[in-house]
Amino acid sequence: MNTTRSPEARVALPARDLTPLLRATTGRQRKQRGIERVQNRCAGWLQLTLADLTDWLRAELDAGHPTFTYEQFKAHQARRGIAPPASPNAWGALAGMAAARNLAEWTGEHVSAKAPKAHNRSVKLWRAIG
Repeated sequence: MNTTRSPEARVALPARDLTPLLRATTGRQRKQRGIERVQNRCAGWLQLTLADLTDWLRAELDAGHPTFTYEQFKAHQARRGIAPPASPNAWGALAGMAAARNLAEWTGEHVSAKAPKAHNRSVKLWRAIG
């Protein structure tokens, strides 16, 4: 039995509209939109936490601890009884806001997370800017 199709038996497919593919956003654009959504959703938390971060960084610098991880700041927040944000992505938005306001800069280094729930994953090491 012959299972190959003759050229006449092939069905022509309709032309596909590629416009949606051409309008696809870049990863950077999608990231920016996600950050904006988190900033809108967690605006109050971000404002209060940025103020707390500013004070905490000043105290860390005064104590001779210029580098930090946001994991350390999260622990500080938890000790103070401050509720976490509605979205865990707000921590990344907070780091971006702090960098944009010249409160902190990434050192270019990664360190191992200390929290057991983090399973020793790699986290960014930041430097407070005084």
